[in-house]
Amino acid sequence: EHLIEALALVSDDSPSARQENGRWFGDIRARKLRYDLKLRMVGAVQLVVRQTACSLRHVLSAQVTGAAQLCELACIIVDPGAPAQALHYDTPLLDDVGDISVEDEPALITIFVPLQNISSRMGATCLLPATHTSVEAH
Repeated sequence: EHLIEALALVSDDSPSARQENGRWFGDIRARKLRYDLKLRMVGAVQLVVRQTACSLRHVLSAQVTGAAQLCELACIIVDPGAPAQALHYDTPLLDDVGDISVEDEPALITIFVPLQNISSRMGATCLLPATHTSVEAH
């Protein structure tokens, strides 16, 4: 329902549709049959976020403080027949740059939560440990 509403608002090439697109959708590679839908923190979404945070509380409390903020909440929707995405990074390189070091920057934690049963026929999400600080990976 949320996706149908969003797609209806961005269905033409008008300035208002382009503005709505940024409000409803994030940037995503290989856009054909793939959507990065921004979610509202209500109802079932709020319940899943709370359950996930509760399940991961020991991991999260060791990495972030009580001042941590949720900065993005989205759902990647991939329709059948969508082409596979090339291997890519989702965040910029986190490394010492000039006068700013990784230790000075707030932590960024990304959590993937499947919202349906996943099978190998759907394709895999490949995560490469430690590439967030690897120049070669970027």
